[in-house]
Amino acid sequence: MKPHNTTHGVFHILLVALVILGLLGVLSACKPHPVSCKPAPAEASPARHAEDTQAVTADTTTRADRDADDADANAQAGASMQATSTTDAFYYSDAAQASNTVSAVLQRFTEQRKEQLQRLAESLGIKVPAAFDMYLEAVKGNDWNVASNMYEQLRLFCGQYADSVEDAEIRTPLWQAIMEIHWAWEYAHAWGPVGTLTYVQELYKPITENSLYLGGTDPGRFLATAFQSEVARNGIAIMTQNALADNNYIKYASAIALQGSGAPANLTQAEFRKGYADYAKEVEQRRANGETVDGITIAGGKITVYGIAEVMRVNSILARTLWEKNKDAHDVFVEESFVVPWMYEYLEPAGPIMKLSRGKSELTSDKVNQDSAYWDSVECGLVPHVGDPLNLTFAKMRSAIAGLYENRNMLREAEHAYQQAVRLAPAAAEPSVRYAAMLANVGRYDEAHAIVNECRRFNPDMQKLADFNAQLDQIQKQKQKQKQAGH
Repeated sequence: MKPHNTTHGVFHILLVALVILGLLGVLSACKPHPVSCKPAPAEASPARHAEDTQAVTADTTTRADRDADDADANAQAGASMQATSTTDAFYYSDAAQASNTVSAVLQRFTEQRKEQLQRLAESLGIKVPAAFDMYLEAVKGNDWNVASNMYEQLRLFCGQYADSVEDAEIRTPLWQAIMEIHWAWEYAHAWGPVGTLTYVQELYKPITENSLYLGGTDPGRFLATAFQSEVARNGIAIMTQNALADNNYIKYASAIALQGSGAPANLTQAEFRKGYADYAKEVEQRRANGETVDGITIAGGKITVYGIAEVMRVNSILARTLWEKNKDAHDVFVEESFVVPWMYEYLEPAGPIMKLSRGKSELTSDKVNQDSAYWDSVECGLVPHVGDPLNLTFAKMRSAIAGLYENRNMLREAEHAYQQAVRLAPAAAEPSVRYAAMLANVGRYDEAHAIVNECRRFNPDMQKLADFNAQLDQIQKQKQKQKQAGH
């Protein structure tokens, strides 16, 4: 991490906060589990999310796993969506039409992925598993209970989750298509038609034509993918920064997400292997500096990485390579789930998400004012509702931008953004914890405790919030001892 004028204390307290609460990947489907590579020379509605990075297997394949706690239209937006929405309203307005639109979009998306699945299988010289065909038939028949139960059985053999085993027939690039279909339907069911379309049209507002969009959270990846043709028919390439360490995902993205003339470039196999080799060198240096790194083994030239923090380091390295090879020809946008520290130097707010600039970004007063105006409109437009997935998701996005301001030592702007995030979703733990960590870092411990205690009113059984409060007390006592010793 390379902050701008920000003290080490911010990151120490924030790291403690996020580790205690397990919130680094809020609304992200995959918690990284072990990943391997053999290099060459809130609280959102669905309780389980789909896409984290878990484990990587031998021949440059990765396994991913994720369980998380929490969960615009372009100027050229699709005509069908524009025709059924009210231009001045924040919410997608026509509930009856929204239901028809969502159903039609998801059915088209499922059919499209089914055809692409077959072509991808042929190109890989494998067969589409019969279980996949049965699942797709259940989805096509609108029998969501059956389809959802079938997915739960399939995932037990995908090797992607802590409670799953790896079946060679299931654990292929084809599984990525099943995940995309399932989680798009799952979130649309959980959020409802109006919530789904409201989210998607807001998400796409800042995204420009022929850009690369990195969707970190599940809705940010899966809903954005399924509804792209309905909202923005402009060649946007959608990937996720959280699965780059998975070679099955890289192969799938090359075949599906990055097609067409002038499309952004994906990682090559050589770049993928180099990312792992660079990570291994980084671990070697960290250990030489006295750091204990337990989440990696190297045997027979194969690198295996375990745990969220270490797998995200691999994803971070690969994300930088992906950005560097595309930034001169394409705009790159990021919807954050896990923090990727190197990005802070280049990020700037872009509506509900952020944009990775081509060079170091300057957060000018104009950009800050535009950001504030956008989020004022969101806060005015969203109906306060504790636990509503739309509120939870926007609160997470706002706290991500607050984190950018905090990293730049723009504490007034950061506090304003954190306060908005907390107001949008007072029950969401991540915004409250990040805000409290910032306050504690500048010595405002009483206020930090008050923020956490208010969140605990909505989460009386969340022991991790109580643990964080105890950690704040411990840090405060240590600071006081250091101060007394200094006298």
